[in-house]
Amino acid sequence: MGEDTIERVSFRVPDMMCDHCRMAISRALSGAPGVRGTTIDLRNKTVTIEFERGKATAGDLERAIADAGYTPEGT
Repeated sequence: MGEDTIERVSFRVPDMMCDHCRMAISRALSGAPGVRGTTIDLRNKTVTIEFERGKATAGDLERAIADAGYTPEGT
């Protein structure tokens, strides 16, 4: 699989307040198809996700965060 098949998207998640929130979002994204990795910055309230093009879309990942009970905002 070439590097050009990997995309990255970031969301600001203003209602992510604590380590529990970080873990809940991490769990939700780890179960999403095509996700290769996540970086969650609790201090800046951002989530960056690397995913395989064709297996997921930014919208899919935004929904996964929302389904976990949080409010993702595109960055």
